[in-house]
Amino acid sequence: MPVRVPADPRALLGRLHEAAVQGAAPFPRTRQAVADWLARVPMAADTPIHLLALGKAAPAMAAGAAAAVREAGVVVAGGVVVAGHAPGAGTHPEPPYPPTLHRVQGDHPVPGPASLAAAHALGEAVQAIPPGAVVLVLLSGGTTALCAAPVAALSQAVGDEARAQAHVANLAETLLGAGLAIHEMNAIRRRVLRWGAGRLAVALAARGVAHLPVFAISDVIGDEPAVIGSGPCSPDPLDDTTLLALLDAHGIRPRLERVMAVMLGLEGASAPLTVPAATHPAFAVAPYTLVARNADAVDALAAAATEAGCEVATLGDGPLEGEAAPLGAALVHEALARAQQRGGTPRRCCWWQGGSPWCDWTRWGRTKTVRTTGAPWRARMTNRCAAGACRRWRWAPRWRWSSARRRVTRWRGA
Repeated sequence: MPVRVPADPRALLGRLHEAAVQGAAPFPRTRQAVADWLARVPMAADTPIHLLALGKAAPAMAAGAAAAVREAGVVVAGGVVVAGHAPGAGTHPEPPYPPTLHRVQGDHPVPGPASLAAAHALGEAVQAIPPGAVVLVLLSGGTTALCAAPVAALSQAVGDEARAQAHVANLAETLLGAGLAIHEMNAIRRRVLRWGAGRLAVALAARGVAHLPVFAISDVIGDEPAVIGSGPCSPDPLDDTTLLALLDAHGIRPRLERVMAVMLGLEGASAPLTVPAATHPAFAVAPYTLVARNADAVDALAAAATEAGCEVATLGDGPLEGEAAPLGAALVHEALARAQQRGGTPRRCCWWQGGSPWCDWTRWGRTKTVRTTGAPWRARMTNRCAAGACRRWRWAPRWRWSSARRRVTRWRGA
């Protein structure tokens, strides 16, 4: 017999949201994935293991990996955690990780001075790794911005690293304003980032590491390694021709600053920046494990809804992509249409669809400032737009990115 459905719809939605979060929980999933890898790769107890945890889930992933290493009888020798928030400021309690890991905080979604400092901290951690060590690289959403820093060629072209970082930030704002999907944004900006397009793997291979396994939580459609975090340990799959076609397809060429256009091969006589070749030996010692993904979260949500006695179905065949505001309206209209088709059927239904919606921040005015908080922010934004559709668009939030103030703003539109 089905479990009784809570009378309060908010309570049910809260349960389903928590189930989805736990379905892709960084700590247990990383712990298990690292434990499985350690069981397959024998090593001496005195083998130095270093952790490089990057992204918004970095603290929890670092704790999970450290727990698996400790259970294997090995000690975490050192490493760095590049996070998107200060300790204790996250939405969930953080499990502890070893004090040998140095924690820094970067900027997100637009990289700034803190991201540059985080990139330097990552570089120092790489230089501290001895030959023969094992390095576990832990990636999650937000990695690209949190430890973004310019490649040396860009710094040399503009005179100093701080000015180059400003150009990196401008590129991020330009791509955000153009409404590109995350895989398109990362395909462009990884070319000019110090640790993007496989450059981290190359730097670690130069240190003589014995193993370089990568464990990633995907926040992108398709779960491509080169897209997650802009592929620090993965080769860039795009050639120069395809990259230029991508830029032109979205009309990015005229929006770029000249120095960035030169770096990308759009202006000047010089060739675009080169990236490590897919045949580089660094990638041979960097196996990739997908720890969690969007599908894991929505599967857990569907299971929880079924347990609660709901009829479960997806609203679409593929992932949810596109601008969040019209998507929210479309989801509500689809749900209302299905409800009308069901007539007076008393059983409660749960219709869901997973994906990665985005917001065009440039189309609307503003009256109130709000913060961005990554994927949960996108979900809230879509839900707010959906709520507006339920009220027949009597009031619906509109969003805009202010490049001058580097923040997202909202206004009350008709």
